[in-house]
Amino acid sequence: MLELPRGIRLTMKFGFFRKAGGDIYGESDLLIAILGRFSLKERGEIIINKRSEIIDEHPWIIMLAFYLAH
Repeated sequence: MLELPRGIRLTMKFGFFRKAGGDIYGESDLLIAILGRFSLKERGEIIINKRSEIIDEHPWIIMLAFYLAH
């Protein structure tokens, strides 16, 4: 759970294994999906499922989730 100013809460869910990736949920909608890719280097794919003002105001959330997922 990530709590932002003005009472905004985001839920971050990650898989059990490093390559499983993760998801970021807003109120109840999936905002961002992070997919892990198997390779010799750390790689991943970030999919923005829904445009949100939260992501526009706090773009660092994407990199935080990517960092935590890998």
